Amino acid sequence: MAQVFWCWAGDGQRERSRTRFGAPFRRSVSALTPFWRFDILGRVVADASAHSRPPSRYSMDPESFKQHVRILPLEEGRHARSQYIETFIDIESDWYREKIAVLSPCSDGYCYQGYLWDCLKSHKVIRQEQFVERIANRGLVFVMWDIHSHDKIPIEHYWKFGKSDVLELPGNLLVRNLHNLPDDLYVFDSSYSWTFISTHEDDGVDRLYVAA
Repeated sequence: MAQVFWCWAGDGQRERSRTRFGAPFRRSVSALTPFWRFDILGRVVADASAHSRPPSRYSMDPESFKQHVRILPLEEGRHARSQYIETFIDIESDWYREKIAVLSPCSDGYCYQGYLWDCLKSHKVIRQEQFVERIANRGLVFVMWDIHSHDKIPIEHYWKFGKSDVLELPGNLLVRNLHNLPDDLYVFDSSYSWTFISTHEDDGVDRLYVAA
């Protein structure tokens, strides 16, 4: 029988503003709810119902996690972000032009106000376990997030990396350390043939996850 490791959901509560999908919401998570399981090779083998992305028992603290990922050099990161947007985002949409393309001055630099996932060319909503399994069972992946300001999301210790950073790391390492990253994540690889996205939005039962 394969050796299995349990990951657990921790206590947490957050209130965040929703964008075009609806009204503000509040999400809370009970302590020590079973989350998902990994086999000895780090592959996801099962999951249990949970509705957050908390630390697992085998995850890393932020500083340790930083030692196990590659932050793409500035130009490489800009190219990856640009290629992602060209491939998956409808740059002709009003939402993109108004909320993404226009940068506003903030206390921590120029940032945009919207979310890239609000202007995808196409998408399919997926379940949380699909998001986790599909990423964990891949090799090296890239992950990035929206370029938002601390003024917009004033949560202490929320930004553990630079706002415009793009990371490269193994998929199974990523799903074990989602707590070290912003809520809204864009995961893809060098083929630019797929992307999986987690969002901060919640329908009261499940968080919104998307594949494109």
